[in-house]
Amino acid sequence: MIRLLLLAQKVIGEKCFNILQNYDSKEIELIGVVSNTNPHVWWKSNQIYQECLKKNIYFIANEQRNNDKIKNLIAEKSINTIISVQHPWIIPNDILELVNYNAFNMHNAKLPEYKGYNACNHSILNGEISHFSTVHCMSNQVDMGAIIYEEETIINKEDTAFSLYNKTIDTSQKMFIKLINALINKDTLPKKEIIGEGKFYPRSSINKLRRIININDEIEVDKKSRAFFFPPFEPAYYEISGKKIYILPNTFDYTYSLLDK
Repeated sequence: MIRLLLLAQKVIGEKCFNILQNYDSKEIELIGVVSNTNPHVWWKSNQIYQECLKKNIYFIANEQRNNDKIKNLIAEKSINTIISVQHPWIIPNDILELVNYNAFNMHNAKLPEYKGYNACNHSILNGEISHFSTVHCMSNQVDMGAIIYEEETIINKEDTAFSLYNKTIDTSQKMFIKLINALINKDTLPKKEIIGEGKFYPRSSINKLRRIININDEIEVDKKSRAFFFPPFEPAYYEISGKKIYILPNTFDYTYSLLDK
């Protein structure tokens, strides 16, 4: 019997939480959830929190590190599995030990090349032709556990970081269902060890990259305008006399909303 702790937020996390509601509690029991209580976030939702209140699912807020509460819940409720979907905090080794490393993370990027944050932005900045979403085992090293599933998303010449993220929503849901079904059926998970250190992108890694250095460089303008179009975050810009002039791509759909998906 799977006794699950789900750590999830953002659009993909909410989609995965909703998927779990379709499973028989005799197959997989959602014991507790860690997510955001504040709806004033870029995805404009605290749906997981609201649903947990309605369904009396044990809830831990993630606005600050919550390791002690997580450890206590695992011990008290005999939780044996952890799944993390865009959880904002690194899970320490002592928590992973409590579930015998039966812990899995959905990382919206290719590993080990894109460890860390802002992968959709960096994929476009680096001129990639495809983006990968990954399910991997959690380990005592960040984004370094064995890869279980990996799915490719094609990046076309008009994609922005915003549209690319949208594309990965469906891919991530499919991988999540695949993982849940495999755990329920007690299938042997395909595990591919990560080779090499790859690259870690810290949360602040894009802050200094938004500025367009040469406004006449069409390649730089195209890449940066697309890589930094992700409302409500600051777009790409160039400076004139210390004043920021924002540059938007001419390919995005003004009527499209991430939250409509």
